[in-house]
Amino acid sequence: MTELHQALAARVAEWREAGYRHDRFPAIAEVLGHAFEDDDRHQLRYLRAAQFRALETYWHLRLVEGTPHVAELYRRCFDRTTERLTALGLDAHDLRDLATDFGYDGLLERIRTDDQLARRHRLDALRETLALGYPS
Repeated sequence: MTELHQALAARVAEWREAGYRHDRFPAIAEVLGHAFEDDDRHQLRYLRAAQFRALETYWHLRLVEGTPHVAELYRRCFDRTTERLTALGLDAHDLRDLATDFGYDGLLERIRTDDQLARRHRLDALRETLALGYPS
């Protein structure tokens, strides 16, 4: 099973391989490139590898993805509804039935509005995330 962090890491790796290209903000390639001591990009100058990966991911989400809401980010990273549901941890049989009957967006709406459903499946954290009116 692929999880969001894995799918996102693959997208960031593609962006890295493309030289951090961005039409509107071309300076990002220079900024991220400055983090390395050498042209081969093996030795980081100031940050540890995990810190740099977090920075890359942040800028990818902001610039390339356009700071999407988490529900939209899952939609972009997982084309197939079944993969998306599994990545979200929504693979219980009755949740899949709801997705079949009401669609992916219908299921997310039920999670946002149905206290008992969220409680029964321990989806409180997902519910709070989906309820945010802004990207998080």
